[in-house]
Amino acid sequence: MSKGKAKGFKKSMVTLRDSVLGEYYVTQDDTQYTLMKEGNTIPLGYYSNLSSVLNRVSKLRLVEKNTQQDLSIQEYLDSYSNISQEITNKFSI
Repeated sequence: MSKGKAKGFKKSMVTLRDSVLGEYYVTQDDTQYTLMKEGNTIPLGYYSNLSSVLNRVSKLRLVEKNTQQDLSIQEYLDSYSNISQEITNKFSI
């Protein structure tokens, strides 16, 4: 008896792209969500639910937006809140 996938097996997958995600996109297969960045083939992370992926995208966008800046904790929290609300308001999660 052979092990592994049958010859020609193709895993079912959906790709989620949206302008609010910026340069990131999400793939979903039957077991998980995978966060990817345009132009990269290496996944940025694996998640069990969509809200966790969107939370991670918020943090990544925050870092990119404020690269090389000194922020107070309040400025950081305000910026994170704005980005998170932009994403969650669009999709009402």
